[in-house]
Amino acid sequence: MALDETSQRLLASTRGSIEEIVNSISNAFRLFGASMDEAVLSIEIKQSRDPRVKKYHQIYRRTKKSRIKKKQLKKIKAIL
Repeated sequence: MALDETSQRLLASTRGSIEEIVNSISNAFRLFGASMDEAVLSIEIKQSRDPRVKKYHQIYRRTKKSRIKKKQLKKIKAIL
């Protein structure tokens, strides 16, 4: 009986650790995907010849307020 309880506890703790590992791996892939999206957007902005994109990107680079940065990125994405 004690052996059965011990094996059940071990199995439960193993399931928990496996779920933690899977969650951490999925979070890593999600972050990697987000960083790749940012990199692609950055390349598209730099290659764009549209003067509006250049203007909005210039404002984006110079400002320090995140609210304004978000607005500029939204405008750039709409143009691209």
